Amino acid sequence: MLLGKLQGYDIATGQYLGGQLLPQDAFIVATALPSEYDDISDNMEYWDKYAPPLINNNVVGFKDWLCLRAQIKTLIFNITGSDFINWDLLTAEQKVIAMRYVPTKIIDAKGSPFFMGQAGGLYQGEAFLDEYQAFAETARTKRLKTFGDFGYYGLGKDQGLQLERMYQVLALNESYIIRGVMYLAEDSVDGIGDWVMGTNGFGANGLKPLLNAGTFNLIAGFPYTIDQFCAILATNILENGNY
Repeated sequence: MLLGKLQGYDIATGQYLGGQLLPQDAFIVATALPSEYDDISDNMEYWDKYAPPLINNNVVGFKDWLCLRAQIKTLIFNITGSDFINWDLLTAEQKVIAMRYVPTKIIDAKGSPFFMGQAGGLYQGEAFLDEYQAFAETARTKRLKTFGDFGYYGLGKDQGLQLERMYQVLALNESYIIRGVMYLAEDSVDGIGDWVMGTNGFGANGLKPLLNAGTFNLIAGFPYTIDQFCAILATNILENGNY
């Protein structure tokens, strides 16, 4: 995903060619940029300042806040490493961005005392966490709805309801929305991604094994195979927000 700035737009002054009316958007997010836009994708501060209003602007892969977070997280890790060993290479502004977009990653790697200290104390640290949780839950709720809609598209209403009840009884939907739990490999407990793909604790009663066994069936004329259907549900929609 790329962030582009319209050529002739001055970020410092907020003006286009010395004061002319903007002929089109000053910033865009796209998989490929038109020739009249400069690529500013390597700047996390620009993503933080200018990309949020572009979320859900009909760009596949940039329809929720977690898609923005993914872009910023990559830029943070490029500097700090995933273990934040190079934390002090971040500028003061970048450290605040990191605490807003990847607070749980920082806490996992460096501990709560480190995070709270960098945030300026318990009150401000909790404010960062609350903001993060609110944005993340909203995005995951949207992804889970899209997941359900696509599931019904492939399975029909009756089968869709039966399978939906399975992961709801296991509270996999709640652990996904609230904590982002997808896979045992990442979170040390089975997640909704494991259920879809039939991995770890769901080798017999996950969605993919049940489809492969013929216990449930994709509806006639559905244009995807079982493998493709499950990958779209787990990887594209829930994990990466590509919908």
